Amino acid sequence: MLFITGANSFVGKSLLNECKKRKIKFIGIDKNCKKSKNIFKVDITKDDISPFLPKKSYIIHLAAISTDKDCKQNFNLAIKTNIEGTQNLIEAAKKKHAKQLIFASSEWIYGDIKSNKEKQYEKKTIDLIGNSSEYAVTKIMGEKLCRFASDNFVSTILRFGIIYGPRLNNWSAIENLFYNVATQSTVKVGSKLTARRFIYIDDIVSGILSSVGRKKSEVFNLTGNKLINLEKVITLSKKILTKKIEIIETDKKVYSIRNPINSYAKKQLKWNPKTSLEKGLKEIKIFFYKKNIL
Repeated sequence: MLFITGANSFVGKSLLNECKKRKIKFIGIDKNCKKSKNIFKVDITKDDISPFLPKKSYIIHLAAISTDKDCKQNFNLAIKTNIEGTQNLIEAAKKKHAKQLIFASSEWIYGDIKSNKEKQYEKKTIDLIGNSSEYAVTKIMGEKLCRFASDNFVSTILRFGIIYGPRLNNWSAIENLFYNVATQSTVKVGSKLTARRFIYIDDIVSGILSSVGRKKSEVFNLTGNKLINLEKVITLSKKILTKKIEIIETDKKVYSIRNPINSYAKKQLKWNPKTSLEKGLKEIKIFFYKKNIL
């Protein structure tokens, strides 16, 4: 049985849909949802989680204040949700003898990168003190709590790359750029060389499910197969939308690259991201027109 927190989130909804397709049994909780079959309205910072948690289940912990902007705006809530909420879940997991806790972390925990040539591997030492992101700090602490509890159950930490896909809000750079290309005559970026290992939502979901049932506590980077820079996103968006557009760089010499390598996850989880950027953008286009965003 899977027990999924943050069931009403972007990743949560996609994960539940895939579970239904694969006929995987699950229970989901979220503070922002209506009670329905197998889904319960539960606030992990306030409610006792254990009554909803089946014994010996596999927990997928997605519930969080999940953007740096939101964490900056209300750091107290971020601490309460991302740290205290995680500890509440851990206590329930201990009580119900959970088999595994899969914790959704983030590539943000690698912090400010000193060199654009640097690659981030799972064994890299994480700098809590020097990290300038409130969001990253809460995720680092969440990872620590899970590791402290790993004598009680298998602790699997998944460091998500920047996720993109069809959604209404909380867009990544990819959805934002695609929308700007569709609606404007010019697109402004700092430097078009800025790059990330963006990963499509379906590939994140398949990575999560591939991690269920691990026998030892580990950390995995769930990221795309290659770096994608902003110029590539804009160029493909122009092609898909058949638009001509001017790219304006406000600081072309200052660009950033975060490059968390996914080779360990691919080998150990028998997992491989399959969605190309072009295919992902085409899915976003279909969704945007369906929802009258374009």
